[in-house]
Amino acid sequence: MAEVAQTAFMTGLLSGSFIFGPTAESFGRRRTTQVPVVLLLIFCIVAGVSPNVYVYMVSQFIIGAAFGGYRINSTVLATEWIGITKRSFASCISQMFAGIGQCAMAGLVYVIRDWRKAQYVMAGAQAFVFIYIWWTPESARWLLGQGRIEEANKLIRKVAAINKKKIPDNMLDKVSAITFLI
Repeated sequence: MAEVAQTAFMTGLLSGSFIFGPTAESFGRRRTTQVPVVLLLIFCIVAGVSPNVYVYMVSQFIIGAAFGGYRINSTVLATEWIGITKRSFASCISQMFAGIGQCAMAGLVYVIRDWRKAQYVMAGAQAFVFIYIWWTPESARWLLGQGRIEEANKLIRKVAAINKKKIPDNMLDKVSAITFLI
């Protein structure tokens, strides 16, 4: 039975990658990262209270789809805010911590032993992500691509202030002009 649940999860993971990856271009990185987080939280709880194997398998598929969408779009969203020279390193670090988290989750499930309790513990961890994901800013790159230049400039200035960097005003004007031509 574990193999079937894993197959449902992995099929969902593939499906979620194909669904949420391309939709990020239309609806934004932030929104297509938030929706999977909500789905993950809901269906982690649904898996824990599932009355039969069929509900459990469907929830595993949806959890996989949401995880696929979250993992792709959160990495893209995070790395688009990082400078080009450090982007590869940041992406690798992100994937490393994802792997460490999966190993920790496996150890946690081994210790807990009751699969329902394990689902609730994982839902609790997902609740933490659910809380902070609403404060994540949209990708300035995506905003510029959508012609939302003022929003992008405002976010860029905010990030520059946090990083204690000064952005020349003409640089944002050049970015706006280039975006307008595209």
